[in-house]
Amino acid sequence: MSRPVRLVVAGVLAVAIALTVVATVRLAQRASGAVVASVGSYELTEGRLEEILEAVDGNMLHQQARERMGAPGSAQTADGEWDPGFVAEVVTSEINFELARVALDDLGGEISAPDRQGARRTLEAFMGEATELVSGGERADVLLSQYGDYGERLDDGLSAQRAVQRVAMARADRDAEVAGVFAEMEPPVEVLCASWVAIELDEEALDEEVVEEVVEEEEPDEDVVGEEALEEDPFAGVAVDPASRDALAGLRAAVVDGADLADEAPRRGLDPVSSACAIEDELDPEVAAVASMLAEGEISEITPMLGGFAVVLLDERRPAEIDEAASVVAYLLDEVVPGQLLDATLRRTADEVEVWVDSSIGRWDPEDLRVVPPAEVGEGFELLPEEESPVVEGPVVEGPVVGEPDAGRRDEGTEDQ
Repeated sequence: MSRPVRLVVAGVLAVAIALTVVATVRLAQRASGAVVASVGSYELTEGRLEEILEAVDGNMLHQQARERMGAPGSAQTADGEWDPGFVAEVVTSEINFELARVALDDLGGEISAPDRQGARRTLEAFMGEATELVSGGERADVLLSQYGDYGERLDDGLSAQRAVQRVAMARADRDAEVAGVFAEMEPPVEVLCASWVAIELDEEALDEEVVEEVVEEEEPDEDVVGEEALEEDPFAGVAVDPASRDALAGLRAAVVDGADLADEAPRRGLDPVSSACAIEDELDPEVAAVASMLAEGEISEITPMLGGFAVVLLDERRPAEIDEAASVVAYLLDEVVPGQLLDATLRRTADEVEVWVDSSIGRWDPEDLRVVPPAEVGEGFELLPEEESPVVEGPVVEGPVVGEPDAGRRDEGTEDQ
């Protein structure tokens, strides 16, 4: 063996011995319960985890958010035990915050002011209605202050994730990324081509209560009109011109028998047919709601809509081309793609550094970037099955935890490109 080779081998052995010593020390710490999770050199101790759990659980706005989700206000039981799902989510946040910081260093990036602003919008969006109760300054600032010392780490972690998204987006082929996501969307984006004819209500002739129900809530109130009357006649209790009412009913019947809607409407003295051809999100919301439920060539029942009554005919339903779906493309570009790039970056980082979680907390899922909590079954433990993900997957942006599995863990993307 040559001298250079011996030196290389000696160096490798020295590194191996050093790593063995470090691993032994960490195992000893874990056996003592001092460390419950680690990411590379970062270690989350039992004491620090307890501080974070108390900070999050003690936040009044968090308690209200949990209650709105149907969970108890506190994640701590009467005997002082923490809900396992709540603990797993807190540890998930800590791990992903640390992965984001490591990834950002590897990318050579830094947290910018827009990153912090985006992180705070994420926090406010996550807390939803609870932030409406915050006054006396910026909602996110007040909310973060209620976490005490943990607020700074939460702010830094969310900001690091935003920064990773921004840097990854700057280096990506955006058009290719969007096209790839668009092609794989399930269900696929569809173009709906619809035609409709409407008649208006004679509001002056209506009882005020009926007007409110029909015009503002878009359907008559059974208590006002009567359920049986509505089943027999969709115009029951509603003042419309009798000729227009009969014409619309006759129009629908004629189209069902094969007549052409555009030809038949003016023949019956109705307004000209309106039509549109677009993806559902870009159609009139009322028209889209009816048209999306129809088969191609089908005409709807007479439906309260558009400030009166209408029938809608679905002329065509087909998969959309990407250039026909501007609103979807904008959503993918602003929300989904940045998050998927973040996911991919954090997964690569997790592969390069050791992520460890004590089995009492749960199991680290490297694909989903989360801690799967244990559930006590009989005398032992078994891992909870993973919940089904939404059809369109969003990006991972760690948020505060309210105690439901995956709650607050995913927020779809960033506006700071």
